[in-house]
Amino acid sequence: MKLLIINDYGINGSGTEIRIKQLAEFLFNSHFFEEIHIIEHETGNSQHLFLQVHKLNSKKAEEEIKKIIIKYAITHVQIHNMTLFPSKIIKQIKKYKLPIIFFAHDYWGFCGRRNLTTANQQICKGFQLTHCLPCIGVFSIIHLQKIKQALNLCDVGIAPASYVQNIYENHGILKNKWVILPPWIDKEIFLNHKKQKKQKVILFVGPLDYFKGIDLLLESISIIKDQLNQFEIHIVGNSQDKDNKNRIRIEQKAKRIGIYFQLKFLGKMSLKELAKEYALASVSVTCPLWPEVFGQTWAQALSCGTPVVATKVGSIPELAGKKVRLVEPNATALANGILEEINNPVFPSLTLEDFSLQKNIPLLQKIYTDLMKNKPHKTL
Repeated sequence: MKLLIINDYGINGSGTEIRIKQLAEFLFNSHFFEEIHIIEHETGNSQHLFLQVHKLNSKKAEEEIKKIIIKYAITHVQIHNMTLFPSKIIKQIKKYKLPIIFFAHDYWGFCGRRNLTTANQQICKGFQLTHCLPCIGVFSIIHLQKIKQALNLCDVGIAPASYVQNIYENHGILKNKWVILPPWIDKEIFLNHKKQKKQKVILFVGPLDYFKGIDLLLESISIIKDQLNQFEIHIVGNSQDKDNKNRIRIEQKAKRIGIYFQLKFLGKMSLKELAKEYALASVSVTCPLWPEVFGQTWAQALSCGTPVVATKVGSIPELAGKKVRLVEPNATALANGILEEINNPVFPSLTLEDFSLQKNIPLLQKIYTDLMKNKPHKTL
């Protein structure tokens, strides 16, 4: 069998791309697929020793994907994120009667901004014409309808939690065709770092976008700063150049509330470097405002034995359960949660079974096999 994976940014990127790469490597090394091909947008720069990477031109997408399917005798197709490609390539794939599995990493299937947020920094509940028209415009709305039609040609949808499945089904996408496949992280890297003591380091991992919660974190720290003696706020992530508009916004806000000198911008880190940073932190804060699909930072922190405070949004309550301190997405609740974890930390205990790719592989392999036999897979 030969697998074709479609993702805008291939296997070179952040959480989604890292998990795609891990999955592809495992399927190849286990000899489940004899070949694995990955399609990325022509602007991508993925490279790999044994996964074959193809760059797709948006204007010639249909013809190029046809050539790949025929030349390499593809038997299965995975679709992850493909907002940079025309949705009609799904119809082209279906002309060859190939089974297609769709992995939901965010909400691009029905949200023009992908994250259920509006242009004026509000959280929305989903597609509504009166709300979406001023937010994304008529052409994007027409495009979303085409995406919905195309995604419904897929055979199975993979969601990390029932929360995500329900949202997609409520928008009429792949009803009764979903399977819950819990997300995974690179456990070998994170479990090898034992908790170390470094007093009052509050860690935030992620981009400096408003909806990722960095502004909320600063507002919460302003409430409890007088109760924290000699603390630091470590920020890890991309796009932290001094002239970056988001960094400038955060620095200005920190100056206004009197915590500028506590900020430490650490920039992008490798997973091994990040694991060390988690191990040093007193508490790791995952505080998105948007309904995050997974957001692996809280799972990574837990794997390093670091207490986590997280907002009750998206799939976090369902996936994290009682392993993290869940709070409402407001500054007061977050401030109280951080202070409680610093003063009375509860160190989590995880095993290799938690957030494990290996644990999920048998279910995924059965889906591939059933689709090859044209058997409808029983959804969970």
